[in-house]
Amino acid sequence: MVKRGPREKIVLLRGSSGIRHGDPTTWTNEWLRVNLPVGDAILHQLPDIPVEMWTAAN
Repeated sequence: MVKRGPREKIVLLRGSSGIRHGDPTTWTNEWLRVNLPVGDAILHQLPDIPVEMWTAAN
């Protein structure tokens, strides 16, 4: 986390493990819960953010 002021913080999240370097839970924890919903929101221009990203930011 990087602080840029009294009320502003930047959170750097680790990227996905990918298909080859992941384990059996990679698809469930990273792709189905986070990556695919974020990609869908970007494609359809929706402001949806998965709860995992809110949790990481908090």
